[in-house]
Amino acid sequence: MYYASVFTELKLECDQPLAENPCPAPSCVAMYREVGKTPCMKFCPVQCLSGKIDEHGRQAEMYYDMAACAEMSQEFEALPKVLANALSQHDPRDLDDMLALESKMHFYKLSTGSGAMFGQCFECMRVCPIATKAPLADPIARGEAARANPGGPRK
Repeated sequence: MYYASVFTELKLECDQPLAENPCPAPSCVAMYREVGKTPCMKFCPVQCLSGKIDEHGRQAEMYYDMAACAEMSQEFEALPKVLANALSQHDPRDLDDMLALESKMHFYKLSTGSGAMFGQCFECMRVCPIATKAPLADPIARGEAARANPGGPRK
């Protein structure tokens, strides 16, 4: 699961804590018992997820190798590549285009790791039965909901 936060002064009702951990889903438990891995473990391209499920179908142990995930997905070398490309431009107009105001924000985001430049590959989420069945997980359903309620709250 991924968590995000927003700082606000709005008076908002708090969500209640989940009564139970939804992970692992029954299909994940079945797969684990069959092959020794859940879908997220099996399909992780760098095998950074591992763990054990007990005889009751609950997580007994879990491990996430954040460094392995980050190394594969965060492409820290992106900024040097962009700068090398800019410096190799022979036509001053091409260099001006690369250093234009619109590109400056891109350079900033690359250098600070912000603005969706920093993330995971999300293969674990793509195969997670809990995440894929979440309300509005389907981009088509999300688009339809947004069109049905323009300007309304998004979930």
